Amino acid sequence: MRLQKDSSIRKGKRAMKLCSLRISNFQSFGPHPTPITFEDITYLLGPNGSGKTAVLQSLCRLFAFEPGLRRVRPSDFHVPVGLSNAEGGTTLWLEAEFSFPETADDEDNDTVAPHFDHMRLQAAGDVPRVRYRLTATVDDEGDVEETLVYVTQADADGNPIVSSIVPKHQRNQIHLHYIPARRDPSDHIAYGATALLGRLLRATQWGGDRDTVKDLTDQITSCLAGNASVTALGQSLNASWKGLHKGAFFAEPKLTFVNSDIEMLLRHMSVSFTPGHGENEVVVV
Repeated sequence: MRLQKDSSIRKGKRAMKLCSLRISNFQSFGPHPTPITFEDITYLLGPNGSGKTAVLQSLCRLFAFEPGLRRVRPSDFHVPVGLSNAEGGTTLWLEAEFSFPETADDEDNDTVAPHFDHMRLQAAGDVPRVRYRLTATVDDEGDVEETLVYVTQADADGNPIVSSIVPKHQRNQIHLHYIPARRDPSDHIAYGATALLGRLLRATQWGGDRDTVKDLTDQITSCLAGNASVTALGQSLNASWKGLHKGAFFAEPKLTFVNSDIEMLLRHMSVSFTPGHGENEVVVV
């Protein structure tokens, strides 16, 4: 597995960087804190069951863009070998620390201001850092309570002394996009609200293209609706509906083939590769 952060380098400048992670009592990680450090590109290598996915999912619980991945589950709590779930740990915590190398320059940086109140220095001459700590507890009924805080002061062992709650809007300033290893890429190459490609397309400035698309889709609808069989089907549908519905609203059904809204058209987007084996192209989504 490879973990890559696009926050490490931007336009040739040093920028806010995830530098370390600590895990305790989460999935395959026991109560003793496990530290993990990150470079610009970090590879997680190991056999099955060694905790590679657990590392990625721990980051998801902290900063995943998808709300479902951010929620801590009862199954996330570590259960030692030979014990049942009821005998496992009831508290887990995850810590992520970010450094700000861009503060070494005097130029303005949009990553510094939102985190300025929570920065701390570990030593003289060191770059400022921000430390997040997610703590979760589970009760006997399986209900999980979570708390995400900034750690602004810690003791010699790294245990928090002074902390403050992380507001939701500040937590949302960090987005982690987790793409698991799977053979079906449709969830990620799509126009969905959480898909990477969908977010890029929704950010596109379409301008006058919207009017052009509307004119073309109206032509497609008119062409299809003019077909004799389609016309007969529409008339039959209209007659049957009038026998079932007498209201003033929704009184006339109409066959519609293409929605003129460009967002609806993008939902049918696909990705294809050429050349294929014995065919012109291979459509994967």
